[in-house]
Parts: sequence; structure tokens; C-alpha cells
Amino acid sequence: LSMASLVLATNSIALSESRETSDQIAGIPEDVTLAVSDRDGNHIGSAVSIQIEGGYHWAVTNRHVAGNLNSVCLTSRMGKAYPFNVITASSNKAQKERLDIAFLWAPLAITQELPVATWEEQQETPGEILRIVEATGFPSSLSNPKDKPQLLKLKGLQVQLLDGELEEGFDTTYTAAVQKGMSGGGVFANNKLIAINGAHSDPLWPVEWRSRLGKPVEKALNMKLALVSIGISTRVIRRELRNAQVESTKTKNAHHPSK
Repeated sequence: LSMASLVLATNSIALSESRETSDQIAGIPEDVTLAVSDRDGNHIGSAVSIQIEGGYHWAVTNRHVAGNLNSVCLTSRMGKAYPFNVITASSNKAQKERLDIAFLWAPLAITQELPVATWEEQQETPGEILRIVEATGFPSSLSNPKDKPQLLKLKGLQVQLLDGELEEGFDTTYTAAVQKGMSGGGVFANNKLIAINGAHSDPLWPVEWRSRLGKPVEKALNMKLALVSIGISTRVIRRELRNAQVESTKTKNAHHPSK
């Protein structure tokens, strides 16, 4: 889809009121995980369709995937493309630079029957988790702009290495071997969304992880974190989603002052 189509579709705001929050279509992991591309059609990562609220469709990806883009194209495994706007998650100015979350929104009129993920209602207490999870996404090595994006599903164990959040909101660790391009894709347990991918194991360069307060983690923990994939839980995503929705309302009102 061209950026002209994105602008026209967004500015029209021809909302499909038939799909409000109570009528959300729940989808399986394969159908709610989407490939993310820029305006030139370059594959830049993955995302998850998560919610319908107030006449808009919401998805989530990583901040490092969306970068400084104002809009992206989300493509399903069946090749259906949808233009979405980008909002970088921020509780406040100081925290904005520490959250690796970007929310994506689009009018329902252009998302049609795109389903949303089923969220896990209540996550386990830290220290009690040792369960099979499935990480989904579209690896860069398998994503050709000329073809349908190729979805990859990888199984692993969710292992609790963290007692709290790291910088950028990372708080979920698991052994699925996430690949480049799968950032922003979903992590599911029993087909329910528990997190999104953020960082893969065996990084290309050493990473010195820090707590949410900016304090370096212990060396032993840092070494363990290099051996697993690390994501951002739905607990963090839920916390930030409301702020993003408020911010998006301001943006929409600015574009449509008569509304």
C-alpha cells in the first residue's frame, strides 16, 4: 500500500462501528502475528494484533522496530496488508527512552476482519513459571517483499530469571531461539499472548543489562540473559496501552478539530 492510500484511509475515519470491543474476533497466534515493513516495502520486524477499542484497531511491536517512522504496513501470513500509524509508548518523558514498545493503530474501516490475540488473563507469580511457550514472528531471512511473508513458530521454555523489569520494559525470559526480524512478534502459552519478543539470545555484541532504575545487573545474571530470548510481558503492555490510546486521541483530535 502507498503512503497516499494510508493518508486517505486514515483521514477519512470511516469507522466500522460493527466491530467494537465486545465484538473482537479472537485469532490463533498464526493469524494475529504480522510482518512489519516500511514505506519502501522493506521488512523491519514483526507485530501482534492486540485490541479493538473506540473504533480503532491496535497492534504492538518494539520501539526499535518502528524506529522514527510515523506509519508502517502490517502484513498477515496470507499476504493481506494493512497501513497503521505509530505511537511510541511513554509513561513520561524520562521513561520514553527506556521502553522498547511501540503501539500501532488504524481505523477499523481498513482492518476489516483482522483478528486480535487472546491475552492471558493472569500471569503466574515469578519463580513459579516453567512452561512451554511458542515465539512467533517473521525472520528477515525468510521475508521477501515480493512474496507472502513467511511466519516462523519456535517452541521453548519460559524460565524465570528476573524479579522485575529491566530497562526498556524487558521482563520475560524464554529459551525459544528467536531470530532477527521476529522482534515484536508474539510469545504465546496455550495460544494466549503472554509477551512480545524483544531481544534474542547470543547477541552480536556484548549487552550490559540494567534494571529499570538504570543499575547494572549482577555479572552472573547478565551472562544468563545472553543465553535466552528476552521479551516484554502483557503486564507491561497493558500498563502502557492506555497511555498510548490517550495520546492517539489527542493526535486524532488535532487532525480533526471538528470531531
